[in-house]
Amino acid sequence: MSAGSMRLNHNTSAAWLRFLLRGQPTCRPALQVRGVSAVQPGTSAPDEAAARDPHSPPLFSRSRTGRFFQAQPQLKNPFLEDPLLGRYLRRHLPPQAVFSDLQAFGERISGEVDAWGRECEVNPPRLVPFDPWGRRVDHIVTSPAWQRMKELSAREGLVAIGYERSCGEWSRVHQVSKLFLYSPSSGLFTCPLAMTDGAAKVIQSLGVPPAVDSAYRRLTSRDPERFWTSGQWMTERRGGSDVAAGTETLAEPQPDGSYRLHGFKWFTSATDADMTLPLGRVVGRHGSTPPGSRGLSLFYAEVRRDPEGRLEGIEVQRLKDKLGTRQMPTGAAAGRPASAPDKGMQVEVRVNMEWFTGKVVAVEVNKKSVCWKVKFDYVPRSTPKDRWVFKGGEDVRLMRPASPVSQTPDTQQEAEKGPARMEPDTTQPGTSREVTGSMVSMMRTMLRYFFPPDFRIPKDDVNGMTAEELVAFPLKEYFQQYELGLQSLCNSYQSRADAKAKAVEEKSSNAETKLKEADEKLQKLRANIVSLLQKVQEDIDINTDDELDAYIEDLLNRGD
Repeated sequence: MSAGSMRLNHNTSAAWLRFLLRGQPTCRPALQVRGVSAVQPGTSAPDEAAARDPHSPPLFSRSRTGRFFQAQPQLKNPFLEDPLLGRYLRRHLPPQAVFSDLQAFGERISGEVDAWGRECEVNPPRLVPFDPWGRRVDHIVTSPAWQRMKELSAREGLVAIGYERSCGEWSRVHQVSKLFLYSPSSGLFTCPLAMTDGAAKVIQSLGVPPAVDSAYRRLTSRDPERFWTSGQWMTERRGGSDVAAGTETLAEPQPDGSYRLHGFKWFTSATDADMTLPLGRVVGRHGSTPPGSRGLSLFYAEVRRDPEGRLEGIEVQRLKDKLGTRQMPTGAAAGRPASAPDKGMQVEVRVNMEWFTGKVVAVEVNKKSVCWKVKFDYVPRSTPKDRWVFKGGEDVRLMRPASPVSQTPDTQQEAEKGPARMEPDTTQPGTSREVTGSMVSMMRTMLRYFFPPDFRIPKDDVNGMTAEELVAFPLKEYFQQYELGLQSLCNSYQSRADAKAKAVEEKSSNAETKLKEADEKLQKLRANIVSLLQKVQEDIDINTDDELDAYIEDLLNRGD
């Protein structure tokens, strides 16, 4: 029997082992088995050797490793433990509420947040590229602690503080102080927060264009249900400091005014972010792109997910196994055609040289094209109620950008829209809203002024319509009925005019008839007068009316 085949517990004495191993042919040294017994952390027995029985084995000859264990360090309030930060803030930051906020946040960090950060390190994100049935899902699985970090960042205003400006010019100092306390325990969540702050600042510097107004409010929100983070998807395969030379992503213009990005981002920080501001080159009509920095444009792109959290329109090839930043999902991503349906989009379709409004009710996708089935709001009786058209064709156009699926209500007005090109807003921040309100008011006035009789929408409802309802207003049917009413009115006036003309014509005819009768009577009277004169004086020779008038006038002048 060999020593390796024996099962020994921690209570087996060294003497018994030596007895068993004495008869073995091997020359290996005696086996010593060490075990662990329960001891209190941080305790020791310095006088144990003096009190021990001299015949007992030495301390480490039995199954023990000793009784001393290092106590786990306990994190205290990082704000109270940093006297330099406290003195600086008290000297430069007047509001006392800031100190209360920092102290409460420090207690929360030491009490629960620091444990979340360790959980993020132990459970880094992982990529699930396919589901069990082989479908591409690109599902990024993060730990519950990482998700709690996002909720914490919203509630504590780690981004919002810099834009709420509650401390005036010192708001940024307040924000950075909280981030300074949060960073060591954040599990690297400060990285997506830095990119979120940067994206909000870029949008703010452009005047908050209407296309990204909702995103700006989400990036700077304190509501965890509305709060968004932003990623930074810039670096491509070439890398380097020459961004113009390293950017190969192309932006293809779409009929609705948006752009579809095609490219490969080698390094996408915060791949699980809700939006990003990538760079790309706009493709011209003939497929050409301007070279150098002149051809670069900044785009706003939402990272859309289905209800199960699977990415749409983006293919994540892999997550990077980085040194020191493994807690945050960073990967290589490529753009791909979005598979989300276009159902529900408001479009206009040209039929027999006329445009009719309708809604996309079905979508078919093949290798070469995408087809929409459009159900019209109103068409003449001779026209079918629906029609299949090619998406992007010359006979179809969008009435308004469609809204992305699986979004909250305030983002459902931008349906299925790809990345929007960000341009500076040269007006004041509130001017665009004022212009929109003025246009809505003018639209309501126009609709009421030309409102056709017996229209299916009551005229009084126009006064309370919002901008979105006015955009979806059935203008085609409205003007069609207006034209029918105008034509009916014109026909009525024409009928009245014809009746009056006929009456005038009849009167004129009657007058001519009477005039003719009077002329005949006058001629007969003249003939009778001539006959009477000839009986009185036979030698009278009168042949014309003028001679008769002259003869009668002469008789009247002579008086005889």
